[in-house]
Amino acid sequence: MAVNANQIKNKNPQAKKNWEILPVKDVDSSIYVYYYINGAMILLYFFLKADKKLFGIYFKTH
Repeated sequence: MAVNANQIKNKNPQAKKNWEILPVKDVDSSIYVYYYINGAMILLYFFLKADKKLFGIYFKTH
């Protein structure tokens, strides 16, 4: 997937508790790794099907 952490950074710093199980210290990288492993198809779906506003709202509210 051609997705990098810069595209989803600064979305929800309060959700850092969700990434504590990952060995990645950087929150942005952790979010990227988490979604790549557990939600690659969902992430890909949002990139292909949803407009950028909906994609941004998804990461800001989850």
